[in-house]
Amino acid sequence: MSKYVSIRDIAVGAVLAEPILNRYGHLIIPSGTKIEEYHLAFLEKWGITKINVEDEAAPEIDPALLHIAKERVAERSDWKPSNPLEEDMINAAAKYVAQLLSPLKAVHESY
Repeated sequence: MSKYVSIRDIAVGAVLAEPILNRYGHLIIPSGTKIEEYHLAFLEKWGITKINVEDEAAPEIDPALLHIAKERVAERSDWKPSNPLEEDMINAAAKYVAQLLSPLKAVHESY
């Protein structure tokens, strides 16, 4: 899980949940980056006030479930990622699908 947080409230070491792009769609900071002081200063200079970071309290997604989610996303798309930004998009979609599937897995395992 992730959440949008004001850059004023972000602690150094927080991890970006999605890439930060400029207004032209060019990658500024990739997802998965651990935020450092210089990132925060850079974001403030560029007028970026909120970013999406990983929620430390969020439960880990079961790797098997994430694999199934990636397969489902791949089945529903007609293209293969050709650059890191597109890989991030596929991974974000797979995480979302895995989060949707997670409660269903828990119900299934209880029977």
